[in-house]
Parts: sequence; C-alpha cells; structure tokens
Amino acid sequence: MKKIIAGAAGLIINTVALAQLTTTLVVSATPPGTLIDWSNKKEILTYLVVNQSGAVGRAIIKTELKTAAGTLVASTNLATAKIYTIAGGTTILSAADVLPLQTMIFIGKYKTTLERTGKLLADNYQLCVQLVTPGNFVPVSELKCRNFIIASFQLPIPMMPANDAELNADIAKTAITFRWTPVAPRPTQPVTYRILVFEVFENQKPMQALRSNQPLLAKDIVGTTQFIWQPQLSFISKRKILTDSLNEYGSNVQPLRFIWTIQTFDQQGSPFGDGNINGDGISEPATFRISVSGNNPGKEKTSGIKQTMQTQVKWVAPESMKTMINTSHSNIKNLLVSIDDLEKMLNEDNVSDKTAINTSHSNIKNLRTITADLEQTMDNLETMKKNSAMKELNNKMEAMNMQFLALQESLNAAGNQYSAISNVLKTKHDTVKNSINNIR
Repeated sequence: MKKIIAGAAGLIINTVALAQLTTTLVVSATPPGTLIDWSNKKEILTYLVVNQSGAVGRAIIKTELKTAAGTLVASTNLATAKIYTIAGGTTILSAADVLPLQTMIFIGKYKTTLERTGKLLADNYQLCVQLVTPGNFVPVSELKCRNFIIASFQLPIPMMPANDAELNADIAKTAITFRWTPVAPRPTQPVTYRILVFEVFENQKPMQALRSNQPLLAKDIVGTTQFIWQPQLSFISKRKILTDSLNEYGSNVQPLRFIWTIQTFDQQGSPFGDGNINGDGISEPATFRISVSGNNPGKEKTSGIKQTMQTQVKWVAPESMKTMINTSHSNIKNLLVSIDDLEKMLNEDNVSDKTAINTSHSNIKNLRTITADLEQTMDNLETMKKNSAMKELNNKMEAMNMQFLALQESLNAAGNQYSAISNVLKTKHDTVKNSINNIR
C-alpha cells in the first residue's frame, strides 16, 4: 500500500513539475522525403520546451504523423519511447528526438515505402507533438501541430537521342550529344546526373542490356542537362553476314543498338526521388541505333575475308570482349582522374606526416606504372594466345590490387582528411576490377 501511495505521489509531483511547460514546434514547409536527413539537419525540425517552474520532471515525446486527409501514417510506440529529463529553462530537441525511427510505428504502404526507399511518399502531411508522463501517458503540454509537404518529383526524361533514333556512324564515332530534362520541380539542393550508356548485344533485349551489361559510358554531370560524348569507337558493323559465294558481305546488316538512361543522385550521393519513385533514381531509358550503311559493307571483297581467316591462327578477342576492354579503359581513366585530384591534395598538404605523404606519392607513381602495364596487356590480348592472355591479365590485375592496398594504407597514415577521396578511389578501383573480371 505504501508503494502505491509513494508511486502516486511521485506521479503527482512529476505532473505538477511539468504543468508549466511551454512548447514550440518548428517544421520546414517542404522538407526532404528521406527521413534520415531530418536528423542531420536541424533547420528541418526543432522542438523547444520551456520549463518556467524550474522543477525537474520526466516526460515522453508523443508524436503522430498523419496525411492532410487524416490518415494515420506513424505514431510513437510509447512503451519503448525514450524518457527525457526536463530541467528548468529551455530544452532544444531535434527530429531525432521528436521522430525517432527506431520507436516510430509506420503503417501500411508508408511502412513498405520507408523500408524500401527510406523516404516518405509524396503527399501533404501534418505532424503533431505533445509531451506526456511516463507510465500512464498523461499530457503535460499543449498539442502542437504543423503541416508540411513532401514534393512529388519528376525524374529526368531522356530527350536526345530520342527513343528509337538512328544515328549516322561517321558522325557518332566523333560525338554523340545527349540531352535530358531536369528534375521537376527544381530541388532546393543541387543534384548529380549520371548518364549511362549500354550496348545491346545480339539476341539481347534492351532492358537485359541495362541490367546486366557493363556501361560503355558512366559520367556524372552537375549543373547541366547535356553531355557530348566522344566515344572514339569504331561503329563498323559487328554483325555482317557473308553471302553464300563468299565474294562479298551481304546487305542484311543490322545496326548497332544502344540503350541509355539517367540516374539522379542527391547531395549526399543517395539515389534521388520521393517515395513514389523507384528507389534507384533511374529514369525511364531510351534506345538508339548506329547506322552502319555509311561503311559500305557490300564492297568489302574476298581478300579481306582471307586475311581475317589467316589471323584466326591466333586467338582473336570476340567483339563483346572488345567492348568490355573499352569499358575497362574508360573506368581506368576515371580512376586516374581521381588520383590526379589526390596528388594535388598531397602537394598542398603542409600539415600531415611527411613520411606518409612521401609514401603516398611513391605508391601513386607505382600504381600509375602498373595501371599502364595493365592497359597495355588489355590492348595486346588479340595478339596473344588465349591462355597466356588471361594469365597475363590476372597477374597485372593482382599487382594493381596490391599496389592500391598499399596506397590506401599510406593515406590512412596521412590522416582522416584523406578518407573521403580514399573512398572515392576504392569505388572507382572496384569498378575497374569488375569490368576487367568481365573480360576474364
């Protein structure tokens, strides 16, 4: 009986202590759809609690999220919610306190979307917050509600080359201009557009190529919706059909096919969009063809065929492999661009350990040498026996891996300021590895 009386007394004291609480809820009118971003940016949500009595009390933050139409989206699990000590003066709480994802219970499609994309569905919402006592959840502050909108965005639409367009090979091998629409409405923060181009191989559907092939082009673009690609590729048909007479190539030549799309990323490098959009930020793709008629295949005579047949004594890399080699060259070029950026940082660094800086310079030099050897090996694949070619490629790739690990170690020794570019290098190095593994 004494315990019950003591508990009731404590509850009364706590309630009285919190009776003079004044709260203010501030919510951005158009916050990002990614809820984890709310915790990282204080300007999105702030909850101020002013305790004028000066007495110390304990409280739980009860939160409800609804649509403007009144549909419940999420609510606080009060049984597991954190208990806050409210002292005298002003307590400033953030989204991590008011909308803690670990104790919020999301419902129906909102739960499914959040688990899949980390985002709220685009809609009009109302957020309501109130302080309650632990145990019996008696309100000890006014209910404060604020409305906000999660904007619905339209991902970019590929415009040029238009879907099913046919480009002239002579022009395309010099430059192909890509254009797309921007994200609409315009986001408050800049976005990055990644243009992706894939070749559609023979007997392959375009979407199969998009999902399984290595990209011929993967370029990040910021601040513009256009990119001019200088592929430096030969678009001579790889699908020529010999006539029965073997005197010349037949006229039934299939154009080379490609599929391209835009993948959009937010400022944090996460796929852009709202909960209504596919979580990978990839736009609806478009296809185009390269016309090979300008190469006049019907006039290539038997002498060329005989020469080709003679070279078959040595292993000749298949055309699909040639495409993979070109992709690997492109990926290596991207890696070397980031290494250039790293060298600039090292040259301007007058603070970090000199030994680590010098070691990193030495590792970069060695990595460049090994990378050049690797590229030379890829270029020589056609003139080597198959087994020897693959063995040589394996050896050069392993050497590159070991040297890259050495560079990472020296960067770690140089300091945390190099961690960001080290992560970029690792991503691009892994891309190189993957593209070369496709060759092997």
